[in-house]
Parts: sequence; structure tokens; C-alpha cells
Amino acid sequence: SALLLAKRAELLLKQQRPCAAIHDCSAALEINPDCGKAYSIRGVAQRKLGQWQSAHRDLLQGQRLDYNESLAEVQKLVEQKVRKLERKRADMASAAAPRKRGRRT
Repeated sequence: SALLLAKRAELLLKQQRPCAAIHDCSAALEINPDCGKAYSIRGVAQRKLGQWQSAHRDLLQGQRLDYNESLAEVQKLVEQKVRKLERKRADMASAAAPRKRGRRT
């Protein structure tokens, strides 16, 4: 069942095996796309791998489906990291854009 796979993923995450945990959570979500626990665990595993945007998306969905107070701080941290990365990308894009120079006549 989806819940069994999510619980196994939680154990894999405790064993420092985030890739295996992501795999089990994805399988759980194929069985039951409304399994909040699977989204939450997959989000935490993605955070450990530095996959910030995927982690943010999954943690947000997990909290929507099954709110967990203990994950609220993790979600805030990931959200801050995603915002920081987005600002950095925007700054890099604006710096790389060619600047137009006005003509003097």
C-alpha cells in the first residue's frame, strides 16, 4: 500500500538513503496521489540532496494534504532557499542581458 511504502521511505531516510526514499515515495504516490506523508518524506529527501525547488513543491503539497507541525520549520527553510536561488538567477539574468546605450547627437 502507499502508506507502507511511505513508512519504508521514512526508514530509508533515517538510514541516510535519500535516493531510495525518493523512489519509494514516488511509488507510493503512483498508488495514491493523495498520500501527504509520501510528499512530505520525498520533500525532506530532496532537501538532503539539494533539490530545493522539488523539495519545496513536495513539502508544500504534503502540508496541504496532511499538515505536520514538525515539518513547518523545514518547509520555511526550503522556501527561503528557493527564494534566494530565484533572486540569484534573476540577478545573473539581468547582469547577462546586453545593456542599451543611448546615442548622443
